[in-house]
Amino acid sequence: MKYFDLHCDTLPIVMHKRKSLVNSGMMVDLADHPFEKYTQVLAVFSYPSLSADDAYDIFWKCRTHLDVLSDLPENFSCILAVENGSLIGDQPQRVEALAGAGVKLMNPVWAGDNLIGGAWNTTNGLTALGREIVCRAFDNGITPDLSHASDKMAKEILEIAEQKGKPVIASHSCARSLQNLGRNLPDEYFREIARSGGIVGLSFCPPHLSDGECNMETIRRHLEHYLSLDGEDVIAIGADWDGIDTTPDGVATIRDIPALADYLRSCGWPEELLHKLLYQNAADFFARQNIPF
Repeated sequence: MKYFDLHCDTLPIVMHKRKSLVNSGMMVDLADHPFEKYTQVLAVFSYPSLSADDAYDIFWKCRTHLDVLSDLPENFSCILAVENGSLIGDQPQRVEALAGAGVKLMNPVWAGDNLIGGAWNTTNGLTALGREIVCRAFDNGITPDLSHASDKMAKEILEIAEQKGKPVIASHSCARSLQNLGRNLPDEYFREIARSGGIVGLSFCPPHLSDGECNMETIRRHLEHYLSLDGEDVIAIGADWDGIDTTPDGVATIRDIPALADYLRSCGWPEELLHKLLYQNAADFFARQNIPF
């Protein structure tokens, strides 16, 4: 089985603990991982309480830490992302520096407002500076990530993407039609992301999936809702490993992905669809952007 996951927060944690991704003891632990090939998008999260300069410094510490990890398995690869563009501050030229460091995805916001604009719990869109930063991101090979964006910001980024002929993604978002939260993705934006050539990764954050019991069936319901929106070539996994405190029953770490695959098979999912969900759609997206992994 091959596995490609669009979002985890493990890298900053192991950097602070001076540990490796191997034997990390976390949701993402590469020791004897169960996959033939495993690609993980590693997000560096900028805490809103930090100054832009301090958050930017943490990004570079994470980048350096990743460079010195010499024990990563040969069948593992990673792609770097930024979660919360507040580390850019009022210096849009930092976008070019992030691109030079290998960043390929960026959530402009996380919660509340920053200098780029408003997150899911606001009604604010892009600021003038935010529009410049998003345009610079597109121009430097960084795909904006709509997970965490307000509806207004998402609409504005999709419009910029259309003007530039570029895709956008939502790396870790559940379906708002099934769980009516501002943090979740409306159907119309799922369709717009698909039209842009982008993909959508399903988050495993239980409150985003359900108000009550949360298990593999809950995950399946959200995935099959996305399939009902013609999402066969769009769906992926962005579990948010190590960025969430709890997970759906039965899916606690990367080692439970094969069990999730077995469950979906038992529900009638064909092998081709499983492969698209767990690997191929994400792999195809990055291949279209000429991003090696």
